Amino acid sequence: MWYIRKESKVVLGRVVALMNKYPGMVIEIGSHTDSRGNAKFNEELSQKRANSTREFIIQSGISASRVSAKGYGESVPIIKCKTDDACSEEDHELNRRSEFVIKKL
Repeated sequence: MWYIRKESKVVLGRVVALMNKYPGMVIEIGSHTDSRGNAKFNEELSQKRANSTREFIIQSGISASRVSAKGYGESVPIIKCKTDDACSEEDHELNRRSEFVIKKL
């Protein structure tokens, strides 16, 4: 799923506030998945998540030119799972994330 969760809106509000405070700030949203499912599906899913986050920020008043979105799929895990069963649900949850990288300040 790639909708914005209620609790995520609070965090994204902080990102928007920071971007309003620093009008020259440019960010990249990098979204990631866990290793379950096939790599192609996960890459597409993570791109949809990144795009959804980007749209939320833009709809909050930040210029589209200041926000890029990249889906990394399962290619950059925090926890490396040799098999899907080798990791706990918490490990998989850590790998499902969005990160914000400041590209310009």
